[in-house]
Amino acid sequence: MVETLGAIFVPLKSDCVDRLQDWLQTKNYNGRDSKKIVVSPENSFAVVEEYGRTSHAPRWLPSREKTDDPLTVPQTGILPELSINFGEAFAFIMFDDHIDCQHWKEGKLVRFLDGNAEGWDTVSGHPDPWEEDFFFPLEKLDSCLNDLRDWEELTLEREAEIRKVWAEKAIRSGAAEPQAAGTARAIRIHYFPKNPFI
Repeated sequence: MVETLGAIFVPLKSDCVDRLQDWLQTKNYNGRDSKKIVVSPENSFAVVEEYGRTSHAPRWLPSREKTDDPLTVPQTGILPELSINFGEAFAFIMFDDHIDCQHWKEGKLVRFLDGNAEGWDTVSGHPDPWEEDFFFPLEKLDSCLNDLRDWEELTLEREAEIRKVWAEKAIRSGAAEPQAAGTARAIRIHYFPKNPFI
């Protein structure tokens, strides 16, 4: 088992909790770690499943056929189905230095981030609202450039590349910057500012 931290959650609407509970029962969906839905009305979300520090990897994680193949996100299962029935579904999981985030809307994957300490393996879709403030403040740009200077790894070309990333405010597949560290915490703070559930 790997140390993990994460959740699946949906926007909370007036009749959402009862409908969600009924829907999960008809689907015979039992989260591997959550035995009940956690409602967070002050944050406007219902948490379908939480992943704790000793959880197994969830079934919605992307996979590869072979080592060099691109990641494939499952197009069936709990996340697309939740988003069809409840408008949107979000999921994130952090294990070791790896982060995976998915945002589904009406059955379609609209944002996917998969990264680790080395950089971003796969990025697709349009940025979610929390991303710009978290990934691209000027303080992080200065810190990134200073770290590279300290390690004597900053060339004029590398600095220009990094400044371009910050100017475009875009995370790209295969890029090392911006760093993925802290992404799970940023998601929790954005969607659950009054009562982080983890």
